[in-house]
Amino acid sequence: MDRNTIEALPVGRAFSQRAKALAIIDAILCPEWEYRYYSFNSEWGSGQSMASARDGQGAEYFALISDDVIGFKSYEPQSPAVPPPSAGWAAHTPSNKGLEYFWGEPAFSMDRISWLATCDAGSWQLLAGELRIPDLAEALTRDADEHASWAATYYERTPSTEQVEAMRHLFDGEPLTGEIVAALNPSAGIVDLTDDITEIGWPTAV
Repeated sequence: MDRNTIEALPVGRAFSQRAKALAIIDAILCPEWEYRYYSFNSEWGSGQSMASARDGQGAEYFALISDDVIGFKSYEPQSPAVPPPSAGWAAHTPSNKGLEYFWGEPAFSMDRISWLATCDAGSWQLLAGELRIPDLAEALTRDADEHASWAATYYERTPSTEQVEAMRHLFDGEPLTGEIVAALNPSAGIVDLTDDITEIGWPTAV
């Protein structure tokens, strides 16, 4: 399977888990929210959560998650734009899942779209754009070693075995501990992450 195509994206709860892991890792590595790539809000709406990413150069994605159903919109300045969603897009909304709010959500910048897809019943459906997933979404398919290499470059840190293991721990959905935080960023403490932990909905070890 080509890991750069839509079929490589995780589905259902696996998508939420990976998006959360990317967000909590970014929160640990970068205390300044405006410089982070990935974020996650576990209480975006009633029974809904939201994942997003921005690269600081105009590219972005937003994903609305309702149970195991996902609406995913991305924009890349270098890619052809597609018309904004209209009433016709509602035909692609899985019934009784709440994704009708996805098409009209102002926070998702739905006037800027170059890639659009939905996921239901464990299968992705591409509605607009190329089969290749957006560059920002490639993080959803990385393993811990690959993401550690990316983070070391972006955050100008020296990669280490401890950092890779910490990311693998989080990619596996394990609770956050002070040791994991210290392995990723010795300057951060788990207490400093209280708000992020709550927003992302990440478990911590008691």
